[in-house]
Amino acid sequence: MINNFIKSILLMKRITTLCVLSSLLVAQSVHAQTSADNKDASAVTPNAEQQAETENDDSAKTDNDPGFVPTEEISEDLSVSFPTDI
Repeated sequence: MINNFIKSILLMKRITTLCVLSSLLVAQSVHAQTSADNKDASAVTPNAEQQAETENDDSAKTDNDPGFVPTEEISEDLSVSFPTDI
């Protein structure tokens, strides 16, 4: 009887250890994933100096070059009837 009790205690210890280790593994993978997302976001977002340079480049292009000249004129959307039962 005591032998079965000891076996059950050892089994509970093993189960507890497995649960703790699996929880740590999940927590580590979530942390690694969020830090990778933050690195990707910072790589995509340019800093203020780069934004200022691109704004200066864009303004220089629009001053010298007329760019796109539309061939058709677009009126308001009042002539289009929209459904009222949405």
